[in-house]
Amino acid sequence: MSGKKKNIWLIDGTAIMYRAYFAFIRNPLINKKGENTGAVYGFVNSILKIIREEEPDYIAVVFDSNIRPSAMSATKITVDTRKDAG
Repeated sequence: MSGKKKNIWLIDGTAIMYRAYFAFIRNPLINKKGENTGAVYGFVNSILKIIREEEPDYIAVVFDSNIRPSAMSATKITVDTRKDAG
């Protein structure tokens, strides 16, 4: 094993996208089609900054789901039950 420990960055993508959107709210970045691209621009720049400055070995970006917690719990129980039955 090498002397350097591997590191992983888990990033809350929804929080960064939300932050980036409101960072450009007063002066939005608009493309030729008239679409607001400020949130995407800010998000990509934030991720690239982490990669450049922190040099992670692994990186994962996670976004919020629109699934209710109760539905996720029911799904987990269903999957667990199927594993036991088989």
